[in-house]
Amino acid sequence: MKFGKQEALGEGLRQEIAEAVMAGLPLLIAVRRDFLSAWRDFVGDGWIELEADGEIVERWVLDVAGVPA
Repeated sequence: MKFGKQEALGEGLRQEIAEAVMAGLPLLIAVRRDFLSAWRDFVGDGWIELEADGEIVERWVLDVAGVPA
């Protein structure tokens, strides 16, 4: 899933992302650097930034799923 121009404008998958965030579900969202400000305005401070590295993302997924690494 991504947060891009449409979501920054209040369209696209914004509602679905908001519902998942409000439900406390873990989300893996791609956000281009030029949309980080809009992302921060949208979700606040309750998120972490991961490097675009397969191993780092895989560790995050396993941790969220409660699977020992």
